[in-house]
Amino acid sequence: MEEMIEGLMTKCGLDKATAHKVVEFMKSNAGKVPGWLGQSSVVKDLASKVGLGGLLGGLGGGGDDKKPEKPEEKKP
Repeated sequence: MEEMIEGLMTKCGLDKATAHKVVEFMKSNAGKVPGWLGQSSVVKDLASKVGLGGLLGGLGGGGDDKKPEKPEEKKP
């Protein structure tokens, strides 16, 4: 997490206390973060500026949205 805090400080201009609060917020809302990332291109841009684009890129729901096919029912 220290790397993330450093990235927020360096690339976003946050002071250490604020960067730490952002990280704690993200940790406490970890289940919601992927949905938020998938909804906002601004967040994706921010993540790439902080150096987390590759790490967070797959969390935004950018994958295949198809529902899995139901297995075929066996006929007697």
